Amino acid sequence: MAEEISRNAKAEASRIEKDAGAKGERMLAEASEKKKKLLEGAKAEAEAAAANERNEKIAAAHLEAKRIESRAKEKAIDAAMKGVLEATTHAREKNYKEHLKKLISEGIVEVGKDAVVRVNKEDKKLAHSLGFVVADEPIDCIGGALITSPDGKVVFDNTFEANFETRKERIRTEVHRLLFGKGK
Repeated sequence: MAEEISRNAKAEASRIEKDAGAKGERMLAEASEKKKKLLEGAKAEAEAAAANERNEKIAAAHLEAKRIESRAKEKAIDAAMKGVLEATTHAREKNYKEHLKKLISEGIVEVGKDAVVRVNKEDKKLAHSLGFVVADEPIDCIGGALITSPDGKVVFDNTFEANFETRKERIRTEVHRLLFGKGK
């Protein structure tokens, strides 16, 4: 009987040992699978984060490139606009006399027949030769005229600069089209 109890105890111990070994192997396999899934998840998350960061950097680089291009275009347009105004100074029309007459006449119509006509120093004689009474003090402008009421309350600025400023956006759009092939 003692032998039988011993044999039964050894068999039970062996069975328990076997069950424990199988259970341990299952636990190791589950842990290994869990570890594998965690690593795969971490790897996928890291790849997604890296792709997201890469995309953000690419988008930021594209945005910066557009800013640089836009600033360069603006500089080119500004230089061209300045050139247009300067060209007006150097290349007076062949019919400037008629043009000045028209500019002064328009101002007198707007302000009234008692209007005071002001022109730059170079245009003073020309305006007199056209029959206009011109103020003694010249104005600082490229060309054209500044017509005011005698009290100075009404002003009609028909200088080249004022006309340029009035048409500036239209000119700017045309310069943009000429330089870059499209509208603003």
